[in-house]
Amino acid sequence: SESNQINLYKAVKFPLTWKLEKVLIKNVSAVDINIFNKNNYWWLFTNVDLSRTKYPNFKDHSQELNIYYSTELISDSWTPHPENPVVINSEKARGAGFLKDKNNLIRVSQKKGFGNQYGKGISFNKIIKLSESKYSEENIEHMNFLNFPNDFYIHHIDKEEELVVFDGRSIKN
Repeated sequence: SESNQINLYKAVKFPLTWKLEKVLIKNVSAVDINIFNKNNYWWLFTNVDLSRTKYPNFKDHSQELNIYYSTELISDSWTPHPENPVVINSEKARGAGFLKDKNNLIRVSQKKGFGNQYGKGISFNKIIKLSESKYSEENIEHMNFLNFPNDFYIHHIDKEEELVVFDGRSIKN
């Protein structure tokens, strides 16, 4: 978000050496970017902080989910979805990954807590419609992580076929 652009990196020597492949979108304060290919389009889901235009010292990437799309991954022409922001809700806008289950695409979202805390819960949102003109999803489940240690927060989870990737963050007082 600090660079005010969305960058695509390529692994030179995975997992430690990366190089900038392409700046996909400029002049945007964005976090938690997820990119995938579906129906001949590349879809980029991200949380954009639009408040900085009015309040330069305020930072909030948890309120709004935005989508961009392109026919090519490495492209200068990422089109903002006409319904952006497609989700306005601090309880479910912040992206936390995607799960592909048979023909279903599930968008995982982080639950925002007090202050800058997020990840004490996640929601599973089934994508009903994803096209160049329409987006809709429905919440199918919400999980709270009340039994996790007080300093652990869920950040991201992805699943495709039998591969699951999961991460979190730990905050020490």
